[in-house]
Parts: sequence; structure tokens; C-alpha cells
Amino acid sequence: MFAVVVCPGCRKPRGIKLSSQKSTCPRCGRVIEVRKALIHFQSPDVREIKAFINAMSDFSPPVKEEECRDPWIAMQDRIKSERDPEERLFVIASGLSEILGTFTVEDVERVVPGKGEAYLRLMVDHVIVLETSPGRYQVL
Repeated sequence: MFAVVVCPGCRKPRGIKLSSQKSTCPRCGRVIEVRKALIHFQSPDVREIKAFINAMSDFSPPVKEEECRDPWIAMQDRIKSERDPEERLFVIASGLSEILGTFTVEDVERVVPGKGEAYLRLMVDHVIVLETSPGRYQVL
């Protein structure tokens, strides 16, 4: 079964599989939790989904440019502007949690190359993140 939802990031309608847990918007990269998404239409027929999206697209509100920004770039900008080291750790943890749900040391490494393990250890020490499963973390 397929459904039509509106991406909370770029506000564009898109089709998703209802059997999936999460779906990533191809336009802005925002992760959509399927069980929490507002379903506008559903059908087992992909052609019906496409027709509904086309009809819905004609009535979509205009999207501000900053709403379509890549979430990774937006997070990097927030990190660079933050002066407080502990708050910077929080920005990284909350940004990764928002983008990925849970994250790994490799994800932290992608944000701060060469410092992933050290930053993650500090996040745990300062009780900014919780290990939800072995090697996977989420902001508190």
C-alpha cells in the first residue's frame, strides 16, 4: 500500500510505502517517520498516487528557500555559529538525531572529521546523548 504525505521540510507532496518505518525526502533530505505522517491519500496503485500528487502539487504553498536547505549544511552552519563548546555538542547531537533518528560514531565523524570518537565520548559524559542500542545514540 502506498500513501501521499507532505514533507515537513520542503512542504512538497510525495509518495511513500506504508510498510516502511521511515522515508527520506529526495528533495530536501528530511527523514519522515511513516507512522507519524499525516496521510492525505492512500492506494495500492502507484498510478493513483502519482495522479493525486500531480493534482496536489498545483495547490502547494510556495516554499521559502531556507526550508529546502540540505539539513547537513544547515547543521554545519549552526555548529560554526555556536561559541559554547557544550552547546556545540548539543547542536551536533540534536542535528544528527533530527536527520537520522539515531546515529553512530561514524555519523559524528562525518560532521567533525577526525574528532568523532572524542566528541561522542564528550556527549555521553555531559549526558547529552543516550545509547539506545549498541553503538547507536540519540539526543536526550
